[in-house]
Amino acid sequence: LVGMVTVVGRMGGTLGLVNIMSRFAKSPRSAQLVTASMGTAVFFDDYANTVVVGTTARGLTDRMRISREKLAYIVDSTSAPIAGVAVISTWIGYEVGLFDSILNEFRHIEGLPSSGYGLFFQILPLRFYCFFTLILVFLSAMLKRDIGPMLKAERRVRSGGPVAPPTGDDSAEELSALEKPGVPARWYNAVIPVASVLLFILIRILVVGGDAPGSEVSAFSLDYWRAIFTRASDDISWILFSASLLGSAIAIGLAISQKLLTPSEAISSYGGGLKSLMEAGAILVLAWVTKEICDDLGTGLALVGLIGNSLSALFLPLVVFLLSGAIAFCTGTSWGTMALVLPVAAPLSVIMSGDPMVFMICMGAV
Repeated sequence: LVGMVTVVGRMGGTLGLVNIMSRFAKSPRSAQLVTASMGTAVFFDDYANTVVVGTTARGLTDRMRISREKLAYIVDSTSAPIAGVAVISTWIGYEVGLFDSILNEFRHIEGLPSSGYGLFFQILPLRFYCFFTLILVFLSAMLKRDIGPMLKAERRVRSGGPVAPPTGDDSAEELSALEKPGVPARWYNAVIPVASVLLFILIRILVVGGDAPGSEVSAFSLDYWRAIFTRASDDISWILFSASLLGSAIAIGLAISQKLLTPSEAISSYGGGLKSLMEAGAILVLAWVTKEICDDLGTGLALVGLIGNSLSALFLPLVVFLLSGAIAFCTGTSWGTMALVLPVAAPLSVIMSGDPMVFMICMGAV
């Protein structure tokens, strides 16, 4: 998916989409709303989101006299949170793998879903941080309210100061554009590959997942889609992979057929996108290693012994959330945080409570 997004950006598709949305940006407020909308539209991956939206929206926000600090806030707060709640994203594929391995140990507990995707749908409404963060971005733009250093930055710009904070390093301003110089910005070159991926995934999941679980269940209800995705859970990885290949082939085909990129340039762009995931791939492998080590060492049992009766199960989700926030802040990686905390929070919640709801709220807290 990231490779596909890279090709789309290189052939000017992303810029075309941004240009259309920029028509609605007539003031700093509307420019912030447009930028936030762009952030929620690129939901495949937080890394791709940051690169695409940060690079393409910079010219728009600079023109509308919006501080770089505010741009950074909007970009960051619509990257990971949207990837965390989108049904189709690199985050969810990663999380489902972790959930599957965790659920294998707790199949004896009644009330827990049988698959990682089933658990994802169960905890989707419990991911309060993602939803509240997204809401706060749009509220901040609409109400023109800023806090902390961001407020200070906006006052600097409003008083006639520079949009970027003074760093003393001119090289900080050098940020290459996503698109190849000279290519026409065509919005449909972004929409067609993305729409193809979404339609393929949806159709394949509906075909594999079978009919609706019951006539009384509406196709507009979460229960309907939870049942469909759960039935198709064994094939989800293959469906996502094949859909990504299809979208990539369409993106590369559009770039070459319109002579926007040469075949070598298209393949090179695609490879560059894949290269950016090397770190994420290493984190994924180490996540599995960390989980196995924690299981063998009995980390969950050790923590229960340390905590004893000093902590009520009622406060466990809050403690798990605060611990996850601290680890994410110190390590700088959300994926690494999930790898570290999920294998510990799961047995901790089961041993301290045994209630499936407490288990799922803790998973949502992470």
